[in-house]
Amino acid sequence: MHSSPLLKGVPLMGGTFEIEEENGQKISPEEVSKMLTDYIIQGQVMTLVMGLVDPSDDNWNGPLYVSTHIYAIDYMTGSQLINALTNWNGQLAFDLMSLPVHIPDPNPNSDSSTSETPSQTTQARSILESCLQQSFGFKLAHGVILRIFKVTLGSLWREHDGSDIVPGTCAH
Repeated sequence: MHSSPLLKGVPLMGGTFEIEEENGQKISPEEVSKMLTDYIIQGQVMTLVMGLVDPSDDNWNGPLYVSTHIYAIDYMTGSQLINALTNWNGQLAFDLMSLPVHIPDPNPNSDSSTSETPSQTTQARSILESCLQQSFGFKLAHGVILRIFKVTLGSLWREHDGSDIVPGTCAH
């Protein structure tokens, strides 16, 4: 799909990712970019159409149409925030969301021995609060992205059935 003349000018996705298959075969960053672009092509096409201005007979004005007919939320913040905050480290996201929800002591002068320190617990709470305040959900990656990152939060929740609904955890 990435090489279709209809998609001329659409940038390739990816970057410097290289995939090493289980059999040792390596897929170059250039090929990975093409593969990722084909995987997410619907988003690329929507972006292209939303930015298109065609002064021909149909007088299509994508930016005007979008600004008057579509309420759009930033995709990365809206659905991938946990991945952005954990640098796409699925194991870290899983570990943090598996921790109990930490409720800070409302009295900073108390003699509590569990004072808040920069730790995984406070990182988990910060991520949890950010996701609840800024995003509309988690897009749990199970597809081609697993060939790049090997594990994601979604793949680990799938592997550890029920771990996303343990009462009292950040995931719950």
